[in-house]
Amino acid sequence: MTRRRMFQAAAALIMVLIANAAFALLRETDINYFLDDAYLCLVGEEVIDCDGNYALYGSLGYYRVWDQYRCSDGARVWHKCQQTDGMGGWITVDCPAHYP
Repeated sequence: MTRRRMFQAAAALIMVLIANAAFALLRETDINYFLDDAYLCLVGEEVIDCDGNYALYGSLGYYRVWDQYRCSDGARVWHKCQQTDGMGGWITVDCPAHYP
């Protein structure tokens, strides 16, 4: 591989890494975990903040509310309620009235 090709490959890789890192900074993700389908018994929270920091508090439950917020203005851009499918995945369900 020529020096020029190696430089082009390295530059392309750097651009992909920067693009992925920048996307992570566009939104904050907040996931609240519950034991019950009424979404009242909170057992844990998972957060990826606008700086890309990750934290898990408590434990995972059978139900969750997943929200994403724009880092630029804090507006919610994604909201859904889910229940586990029992095989490691999640099924989107209707949210209770107290989680509009």
